[in-house]
Amino acid sequence: KKRDESLKLAKELVSQSPSEISFARLANTLIELDRYAELSSLSDQVCQSAGGQHPKLKALALRNKAVAEKQLGNIDSAVAAFNEAFAIAPGDENILKPYLTILEEQGKYSEYLDVAKRLIEIDPADFTYYRIYIAALIKQQRFSEADKYLEIAKSLSPSPLEESVLMQYEKVIRAAANISINTDAAR
Repeated sequence: KKRDESLKLAKELVSQSPSEISFARLANTLIELDRYAELSSLSDQVCQSAGGQHPKLKALALRNKAVAEKQLGNIDSAVAAFNEAFAIAPGDENILKPYLTILEEQGKYSEYLDVAKRLIEIDPADFTYYRIYIAALIKQQRFSEADKYLEIAKSLSPSPLEESVLMQYEKVIRAAANISINTDAAR
């Protein structure tokens, strides 16, 4: 009961005087509590409050609306919110990352690859983005391109855990190359 009262008060405060930090914290709380309908509604309120005066806040609100709508099963609404957020902040990796999930679920692998590559372009030193992109390339059987990005990822001084992920990718790429060589030789 106290949590619900605190959340109600927090939503009122954020609705009346939104800031990126306060909205982000409240949005994360609602996500952790699986209260996506409330997050969607709050995001709408923050978008309206932000208007054209606070584009970063509006992009954040649209991103959270998209996340909420996806969880509620409203994929078209989620995609629309993501697209509106991209129009405001096309290079915001915090908007691009959750969009990947929708693209993968919808089987839009070409667009998935484009977004994953854009993440690398935004932050070429982030190992996570290489892992995402390499995995997508392997799924699309684009092994030579995956191998190229694998070599770049190795140069980033990965942690032992990250290195083991790269070793798994390397095994898949090498196996695919061997199959290709054996198939060509059999012809």
